[in-house]
Amino acid sequence: MGTTINIKPGKFRIPVVVPRSGIDAISVMGLDNRKKYIYSGLIVADTIDGYILELINDTKRCNLYRQGFKGSLNEMKRRIDKYKSIMYDSVCITESSKRELTSNLDTLDDEFGNDIKILFHSIKRYVQKFIDNPDHVTCIARASIINVLSGYSIMNDEKVSRIMSKVMMRDVCLDDVNIKAINFESNKFTGYFASIYGEVNIDLYNCEEIFTAFSIIDKKMNKIHEILKQTA
Repeated sequence: MGTTINIKPGKFRIPVVVPRSGIDAISVMGLDNRKKYIYSGLIVADTIDGYILELINDTKRCNLYRQGFKGSLNEMKRRIDKYKSIMYDSVCITESSKRELTSNLDTLDDEFGNDIKILFHSIKRYVQKFIDNPDHVTCIARASIINVLSGYSIMNDEKVSRIMSKVMMRDVCLDDVNIKAINFESNKFTGYFASIYGEVNIDLYNCEEIFTAFSIIDKKMNKIHEILKQTA
């Protein structure tokens, strides 16, 4: 019976992470790789955290902060806090090096935030073609940003896991259950709008403006890695 608004068509499943080995993947990284992985991850996580807080305010303003919407939001907030705590605990570098990295990345964080705003408004313009309530459009666009960024983080974890497994010649898994849960809950949040609009398929990948905006963000993440190499 349940219908869903699919921002990105596809089947959803509850994320379950089964460790592929007893290895603490972050701890076995070299210092340079660990810094690159943790700080680039934290930039994305800080952005996700900000959008979750804004989405909570959005839903309160339009009286949607209840039942399923509220449950998904609270779970996303709990998960991002847990993820950031784990990542900060994994930063095992000198204080001077940490300050230098933080200073460089603060500037880049601002640039990254501006690029995300461009992507956010691109998504809003596209969603407006399907949904006529401006407040609901804002909520859906905000949840879509969270979904896109958490999905990007998952893909990056998988990429780094493959590289590390090849280099170390053993199975290393960096999959994070908290980020996967956020990705899942952001889809669930959007799906609750089906109780208002019925089934609506909105495929963000069909919009060239959104694709271009995300390409800029992808290049910026590569720039983060370059800055980390210079300050390592």
